[in-house]
Amino acid sequence: MNEDRNRLDLDGVLADKVANNNAELDDLVFGQGFGIATDIREGPDGYLYVLSHIHGNLYRIVPN
Repeated sequence: MNEDRNRLDLDGVLADKVANNNAELDDLVFGQGFGIATDIREGPDGYLYVLSHIHGNLYRIVPN
């Protein structure tokens, strides 16, 4: 995330924000276990929320 937490700050082969193959994903793990994430948004509380199409769940991402 960038400093303002409103977009991913990517460089190298992912600077275009498109993974053209599985190898391009190897160095980037944002989270696991979501299934297919259909949307990622910042909520009014400042946390990120991930909507999962496969599981039908809404996940809140908080610092640990």
